[in-house]
Amino acid sequence: MLLAYCINIAPAAAAPTGSGTELDPFLITSENDLRLITGASDACWRFENDIALTQNFSLAEFSGTLDGNGHKISNISLSSSEGYSENEAAFILENTGTIKNLHVEGTANYDSSNPGGSIFVYENSGTIEGCSVKGRMNVTLLNTHSQNGSNAGAFTAHNQAGGVIRNCYSRVYMHLTVSGGSTSKIAGTSGFVNENNGYIENCYAATYGRTSSIPYSGFRTNSDDGTFSSCYYDNDLPGINERDTDSFYNVFPLTTEAMKWSGSYSGWDFGGTWAIDENINDGYPYLQNEKSLNITVTGLKLDRTEASLPSGSQLTLTPIFTPENASDQSVSWSTSSRYVATVTDGVVTAVAPGTAVITAATNDGIYSDSCTVTVYEPEPLDYAVNSLTVTEGSGKLRAEVSVTKNSDTKDGVVIIGLYDSTGALSDYIFIDGDLDQGKTYTLGGTLPSVPGGTVKAFVWDSLDSMQPISNSAERKL
Repeated sequence: MLLAYCINIAPAAAAPTGSGTELDPFLITSENDLRLITGASDACWRFENDIALTQNFSLAEFSGTLDGNGHKISNISLSSSEGYSENEAAFILENTGTIKNLHVEGTANYDSSNPGGSIFVYENSGTIEGCSVKGRMNVTLLNTHSQNGSNAGAFTAHNQAGGVIRNCYSRVYMHLTVSGGSTSKIAGTSGFVNENNGYIENCYAATYGRTSSIPYSGFRTNSDDGTFSSCYYDNDLPGINERDTDSFYNVFPLTTEAMKWSGSYSGWDFGGTWAIDENINDGYPYLQNEKSLNITVTGLKLDRTEASLPSGSQLTLTPIFTPENASDQSVSWSTSSRYVATVTDGVVTAVAPGTAVITAATNDGIYSDSCTVTVYEPEPLDYAVNSLTVTEGSGKLRAEVSVTKNSDTKDGVVIIGLYDSTGALSDYIFIDGDLDQGKTYTLGGTLPSVPGGTVKAFVWDSLDSMQPISNSAERKL
């Protein structure tokens, strides 16, 4: 079988894990790994975790495959002052390859008499899908030279012929400034793409301006020969300049309320690609591949509010969060009386008779719930299972149980049961004899070994009624 390679050679030195092929991409686990892309920009790369930049970094060109794997690059910082020329600057200046499942956050500062630039990709003639851009664009129109209209776009400035952008979004704060000259010249700044000669499908922009006094395009500026399909932007946000021809190009202005309803998006996949939750991404659609989204906790309950336990026993309480996929599901536990019951990571241990209130609280202290635990002294068991030992070898196992008879009122049957990995009883040993009260016995036998099974020991009152009259012990195989 032939393997398709994305490159001819790997970086000469300090290469990250992987070989740069489609089946074995270079793995990005640190900022240093990310910077190595410049030496192999035609390779296949995959992020293994989020990256927060500590120094400025951008790529002049990329022609390989960059799989963000749902992770995020943050702290991107871009700055360009070009005077009379367009600001040709972005995190990736030119993409002719494939960028997918990558999420970027940063700030871009562009000033020129002909502003340009983008936070993500300046010029795309490849494929970008499943990606997002968040951050801030500061664009200043200068009057130092003859002024031209802005060519800046939050997601990309120019989507060239052959360029495909699919299932992406931008949520960028636009800060537009005119340093003398015509305000209308900067109105071409776009919330998603400035110029489209390619294909853009199932994308949205929810960008917003500092004020409404300097308008900008909500999603697109120039259509040229490109195609849009089911694209949307929030037209309620300050600064948006709705264009009369937007809907003609399949770019639809929506209210903020409509933007936060899945039914507004024609043909979008909200089963496997997109999702909407009022607690995530401020209620706007988000991509299901995003691993770094913070999902806010809005409620906490315990799986039970009261319980009764005999001394020496344990109970596990489970916190239930709203929403179920909240990002931070850690809680702090406390007890009103450690002399009655203690709690560690939700496991309550009954210490002595009495009542204790067990409380779980979110780390910020906003949400909490409690369970009232009543501890009682149990009636003594007729038999006590003290220990169980299991020795495996040659497909068989030897099991021995230590049993003490506490009461002379009942004769019992000691059971050593073998259960398979599904919990079904596979085989067992029973010892039915006349045991003396107050004495401890070690009893055992041989059973077949079952991978992934469990050996349990307990006492029944008889083989007919099979009522337990002891505690139990178990050992995993």
